[in-house]
Amino acid sequence: MMRVPSDKGVWNEVDDKQSVWIGKTSIRDINEMCTYLEEYKIYGDLYEKSDDPKEDEDLYNKRCKYEKFHEDGMINIAIGEDFLISYVDTDYTVVDLLKVSTNDTKKLFKELDLVEEVTEMLGQKLDDEYNVAISLGKLDYSGNIKEIYNEKYGYFKFIGVFPW
Repeated sequence: MMRVPSDKGVWNEVDDKQSVWIGKTSIRDINEMCTYLEEYKIYGDLYEKSDDPKEDEDLYNKRCKYEKFHEDGMINIAIGEDFLISYVDTDYTVVDLLKVSTNDTKKLFKELDLVEEVTEMLGQKLDDEYNVAISLGKLDYSGNIKEIYNEKYGYFKFIGVFPW
């Protein structure tokens, strides 16, 4: 995956809007799916000091690697790199990952609480079967990039901005 400068991305924060995507992914674990939407993580506090000099050296090396990978001013989320979104507030993110793909809007958007809105916009049946629906709250995405195939996470398609 390429590193994208954050000034190339957009983030239009709007309290009463949410941007919605659907997708086809082979990922079946919600935690792994969430890594597509959250900042990359290094487990443990990299800035914490310990009583063991060897452990401190290991933490220092990990921190240097982390800082090199996550340059200042770069987009550090996979969905951000794919759709050029410079920031996602994970507190307002909802993911519905289904075990079985469907083209039924009621099943796909049930957890997002958008069944009526999506059905009105797209109808009862979608053009294809999908197994994930994603809502990024407080985001009024411009829709510059409509769809993407990410080798690691799968195919994703932006469907629109809805009231939140």
